[in-house]
Order: sequence, then C-alpha cells, then structure tokens
Amino acid sequence: MDIIEAPSPELIGPYRILRSIAQGGMAAVYEAEEPKEGKRVAVKLLIHRGLARPRFAREYRALTRLNHPNIVRVYQFGVHEGNPYLSMELIR
Repeated sequence: MDIIEAPSPELIGPYRILRSIAQGGMAAVYEAEEPKEGKRVAVKLLIHRGLARPRFAREYRALTRLNHPNIVRVYQFGVHEGNPYLSMELIR
C-alpha cells in the first residue's frame, strides 16, 4: 500500500483551496472556491496510489448517476499533479 502525504495546494484544477476539511486513508477533502461564480465546493483529492485509482473513478461514475437529497452532487472529475480529484457539493 503506497499512501502519499496529502499536499496543501493553493489550487486543485481550477479550484482555489480555502482550507482542509478532512483526510482519510484514501483521500483528502478541502473546502474550495469555484473561480467563475465564487461558489464554495468540496474537493476530494485521491492520496492513495494503486488499486484506489480505479475505485475512485467508479465512485465518480456512480455518484453522477444518483439524484437524491441525501447524496451530495458531484460536479467535476479531474487530475491534479497526477492525482485524480472530484469536486462536489459542499455540505455544512
């Protein structure tokens, strides 16, 4: 298992990082600002290498197919410095 330490980036994709929210064994989650509209979002950045990458992509595909008030909306999938990320609805 190859886990990298979560970076403290200023940007992930087009999103300006405001603060760290949480970090688990697979990913780090940040509060970020969408640059065009200034909307606050959550950005989940994969920090675990190996088998987690396909699982992360499956998570994105599954979340984009779901529409329920108790499930966060996912906006974008991208790659930041070789690590995939998801941007999603920020829930307070």
